[in-house]
Amino acid sequence: NDQRIILITPTWRRNVVNSSVAHIKKSHNDNFKNSTYFKIYNSLINNKELIDCANQTGYRIVYLLHPAMSGQLEDFDKNDYVDIIPATGDINYEKILTESSLMVTDYSGVQFDFAYQRKPLVYYHPDELPPHYDAGEVNHEEMGLGPICKNEEQIVRELCDYMRNECRAKQQYKD
Repeated sequence: NDQRIILITPTWRRNVVNSSVAHIKKSHNDNFKNSTYFKIYNSLINNKELIDCANQTGYRIVYLLHPAMSGQLEDFDKNDYVDIIPATGDINYEKILTESSLMVTDYSGVQFDFAYQRKPLVYYHPDELPPHYDAGEVNHEEMGLGPICKNEEQIVRELCDYMRNECRAKQQYKD
């Protein structure tokens, strides 16, 4: 049920929310806007080149905040081209995953649900943001289900290439 959506859904970071339990919506952390995590993702969802490309190719961008990050919704700079949705309340994961054309994530477990649909996945592992999980859990370079981007320029270029090609999964990742 593809609706031409680019879904950005990074996982949470323990060091930028007010608790260590992942599945519970946290209270607002006033220091969140100073975090590297916020700066990286706020910049991405407001990137002019990405927004222009999405508009030109008929895609919509959805930034799905992890439940643990949902308390920070108000911190993100809003624009008319990106929907920022907190993953709390009555969010329908099945609906959003089936309607999305491509997923951007870092380490989120929903990557496997998305890849099962044989849809393209792009990893965003910015150099400035330490990994969320310990080494050895999943080696994305060897076992990843899509390309890995290390900075905003790379991720924007990769996403625009996918959008210009109707978000068709690359054969190497299908295999």
